[in-house]
Amino acid sequence: MPYEAQSTLGSKVQIAITAVDTDIPGTQNITITGEDNVSFETGDIADDVNSKKASGVAEPGTLSFSMLFDPSDTVHKHLQSVHNTGGSGVAVDMTVFISATGGTRAATCNFKKFDLKAEKKGGWMADVEMECLDRWTIVDPS
Repeated sequence: MPYEAQSTLGSKVQIAITAVDTDIPGTQNITITGEDNVSFETGDIADDVNSKKASGVAEPGTLSFSMLFDPSDTVHKHLQSVHNTGGSGVAVDMTVFISATGGTRAATCNFKKFDLKAEKKGGWMADVEMECLDRWTIVDPS
């Protein structure tokens, strides 16, 4: 299969609200981190160099994005409400579409951050960071 670069056009982030996948408007700068494969040291305390062993336990990744924040938008209100009412205790299903022709990534996540910022002559921005509770499910395009 020949390599073909994918545009970000058509990419979007969705959150499940009452079991309906809903687009999050105004999203920008989407970042998905994969799982962190970890190892542990097995060397003796007297060894010059520590040995490593793959532990088989990986840390799930994260999802972060910024968005033009509209405090009257129902989806933005929902995001902020879920964050403010328990963030790390409220699991939400998230989906990221990798452009209109690319695949999707899905995971269940907890809110870690929902930071608002404003700059002179600019709109309000929200920086959102989420921790995944499981591995990203990858669905390739058909």
